[in-house]
Amino acid sequence: MATVGFESIEFGILDENEQVTKKYTVNGGSGGAISAGISGLGANMTVTYASNIPFYVSAMGTSEPKLELEIADIPEAVLQALTGAEVDPTTGASTIGAKTRPPYVAINLKSFDKEGKAIYISLLKGKFTYDGDNLKTGESNGTELQTDKISGTFVARADELVYAKVRETATNFDETAYKAFVFPQAI
Repeated sequence: MATVGFESIEFGILDENEQVTKKYTVNGGSGGAISAGISGLGANMTVTYASNIPFYVSAMGTSEPKLELEIADIPEAVLQALTGAEVDPTTGASTIGAKTRPPYVAINLKSFDKEGKAIYISLLKGKFTYDGDNLKTGESNGTELQTDKISGTFVARADELVYAKVRETATNFDETAYKAFVFPQAI
């Protein structure tokens, strides 16, 4: 599947019942999506040998799905929500410590195919970590923006699903229904 561009990232913060309690969007108007790398979707394979030859391959599920995101300038509220950081009421500083627990998150990425039709790629339940900041001095030709990188590890939600992908050209595609599937909300 060839993709052209990377328009937006939607995050849905999940509660203990896997219902979305808050949504955030990162796009050209807020943060700017740069890249997304998904890995670990392939099943772990185990080969059984018999009569001195490979006899059977067991493959089921996924291995350990991961997502690496690069964002031009992740909004502070989004970073706080994804990492579980708290805001110190006296200083206004975002704080992460020994008792910080990131929430589970559902995520939807939007790109396009070579004909300009939307492609949605989603990971349905995972947690994010922000490993740190990079600072770099300016040089004679100017200062380069140091972008933000966050990483997520994903697991199956209650319906045993981890990943979903759909093209807007798919038969019976309905964007509202798809987003309700990715970001379930209590009625």
